[in-house]
Amino acid sequence: MIKVSIAWQVFCTALWTGTALTAFGQQQVIFTTRDATIGLVTFGSTVVSGVLGDQVYIDGYIKKKGADTFIYPVGDNGAYRPFAASADQTYGAYFQADPSIAITSDPRGGNYGVLPQGGPFSTANLDKALGAVSTREYWDINGASPTKITLSWNQQSELAALVASGGLAKLTMAGWDGAKWVKISSTIDTESLLGANSTMSTGSITSTVALAPDTYNVYTLGVEAGSALPVTLISFKARAQEQTVYLEWETSQEKNSSHFDVERSRDASLWIKIGRVTSQNAISEENEGGGRYDLSDLTPAAGINYYRLKMVDLDSTFAYSQITHVELGGGDIVVYPNPVLGKIHFKGPGLNQLSKATLISATGAVIRSFNDFTAGVAVGEMASGMYLLNMSFKDGTHAARQLIISK
Repeated sequence: MIKVSIAWQVFCTALWTGTALTAFGQQQVIFTTRDATIGLVTFGSTVVSGVLGDQVYIDGYIKKKGADTFIYPVGDNGAYRPFAASADQTYGAYFQADPSIAITSDPRGGNYGVLPQGGPFSTANLDKALGAVSTREYWDINGASPTKITLSWNQQSELAALVASGGLAKLTMAGWDGAKWVKISSTIDTESLLGANSTMSTGSITSTVALAPDTYNVYTLGVEAGSALPVTLISFKARAQEQTVYLEWETSQEKNSSHFDVERSRDASLWIKIGRVTSQNAISEENEGGGRYDLSDLTPAAGINYYRLKMVDLDSTFAYSQITHVELGGGDIVVYPNPVLGKIHFKGPGLNQLSKATLISATGAVIRSFNDFTAGVAVGEMASGMYLLNMSFKDGTHAARQLIISK
């Protein structure tokens, strides 16, 4: 047993099951796998909340036995974001990722490529009672027995951007019903899971009635209809033009809109601003009917580039658009089948420019590299699971594909 801290030793009194359970003492984070077979940490019925210690959490799935209310110490990518439930055998995990993409990265290298059931979960598909849902995070919570559910937030949740001028009173819980996000009746906790009064910076929210967690695929924070930023976005698209990316978007309403910041990311987590476009409403206050906009990214990176809009109001409140993405280099190569049963095959007009391919495990380890693609690449001896296929081209560009090896 790896002795990391007093919290870790206390944790070992609970029953845990799963694969690739690793402790990082300085980070005070316990990692479990999130691939096709999830690593599952199970706490017994006698274990109480706070067993791991303050701010110590599990980056992965947790199950709790017993019917006492339990605060699940879950987190992701350095973000501690617990949830609470009381039903026996309830289990879940936190994802610091846009639900529209759903896949989260692994801070140790690689990524978690297996989506929760029903994912991804488009943040554009909303029930009429919702104005918006978070593009920062969500929780995968499962169980058949009814329970009240509590979700938490902190500054990384960017709650002010979500609720905009509606304020904390318009915050609500939302669940994905298989086709869209729906509002869940909920109330702000006066004293939050995080141990202080709920504010815009930190707090928690609890459903007003007990429900079976399996009722919804995943859960997140939302804002009631009529409370979101007064910019109605019809579309936001991106497409490759040789080695640049052309972005275009259209709005149908822009009351009190100031401008749009265009942001880019390589991992849909860390974002940089690449441009600013003034809204037509800011140019002419008489124009509240929307407009068309575009911007070219002249310096995108090779591989996948993610984009989003930060829609800023005149009073500096803002909201984010749904994320879109473009892949440069390797877009004209087809890798099949997926899942892979015995061999990986390559085809497409760009195949003669492919110089090397590398298979990387979910933990970031290089498994093997190869440069002969004519007859396919045998992978039958490799362990089942999610892998990243990194492709290098003769012009110096790179592209990546996520592959599942199945037996």
